[in-house]
Amino acid sequence: MMEPKQYLTELESALEQYRFGDVGALTDQIDPATFDLPQIKKALRLIRRKRLFADLEHAASLFSMAGKDNPLIRRQWCQSLLDPGRALQALAALNLMSQKYSDEPIEGPEIRGLKGRAYKQLFIEDGKAENLRAAINAYRSDWERRQGDYRWHGINLVSLLSRAKRD
Repeated sequence: MMEPKQYLTELESALEQYRFGDVGALTDQIDPATFDLPQIKKALRLIRRKRLFADLEHAASLFSMAGKDNPLIRRQWCQSLLDPGRALQALAALNLMSQKYSDEPIEGPEIRGLKGRAYKQLFIEDGKAENLRAAINAYRSDWERRQGDYRWHGINLVSLLSRAKRD
């Protein structure tokens, strides 16, 4: 088994050298139970930054199955589902997470932002107005309460309101 520090070093090197095919093999060599939360955050951030969503899903799943119970891990797992078109699966998990973490200052807005992203994707796929409304509602509250901190909520909100006006 590869130690966390070695994994992070080799993961960073593989990503910097565009050896994206090595990420899964590296991840398969770890014992996720040996990672602390900062190491987990770094690994998931590195993988997500390169938009390697299958690898992100795999790594987040390993950490979760190893008993690492942190909302960031579950949220990253949900993020990994969105680009490959698994928005309904992501929404099911995000809705459960919302019940537990909606009042947390960091995770609450992040979860609502991902819910907005999932509903936006569903709207693009099916054109249903209720998905557009749900996406708008998911972005609106954090934009109105945390304008400077959550600009991407605002950007998405403006874009979706513009689309709603056109439709």
